[in-house]
Amino acid sequence: MLSACVVLFSGCYGTTQVQQPTTRPSVSTVPEPVSPQAESIPTNIPQPASPVAIPPRQTDVFHGPTAGENRQVKQHPAVVALLDRSYLLQQQGDLPGAASSVERGMRIAPQDAALWQRLAQIRMQQGLFQQAIEVAKKSTSLGQGIFQLIRDNWLMIAKAHELLGDAKASQLARLEADRYQR
Repeated sequence: MLSACVVLFSGCYGTTQVQQPTTRPSVSTVPEPVSPQAESIPTNIPQPASPVAIPPRQTDVFHGPTAGENRQVKQHPAVVALLDRSYLLQQQGDLPGAASSVERGMRIAPQDAALWQRLAQIRMQQGLFQQAIEVAKKSTSLGQGIFQLIRDNWLMIAKAHELLGDAKASQLARLEADRYQR
């Protein structure tokens, strides 16, 4: 046994050891990767403490084609902040800025029907009625189950058709809105 230990340790004798550096390389030499999404979210917009829900009205009763519960929607905090910013910019008369703020929110949450509806409202105010119609239709298709949003979209579509001089299309849109009456 003793001879086995001597043979074992003798193989290690005379080998050179590689010394590890005593200082670590500076971490600051490696640049941090920057995600493209992080650059698109503004940093100066206040964020709410929790997601905001769009609650159904207690008196909402749906009489439309797919009667059921009015679903609730939770929005991403950055989307809520961008929507708030769009209202502020609209009040200041900056409609292109308001639209831009909503479009930034759409990059975060492209399936958010409320964002599409908000953009349609801005397009109406800009006098871009055909665009407002298309965007409101998109909001309606995304907002299945949010009955007040769907009704408001159809009323906006009716108004846009009216302003475009298309009374028949306006009347049809109003009839569609009536399907979503409380």
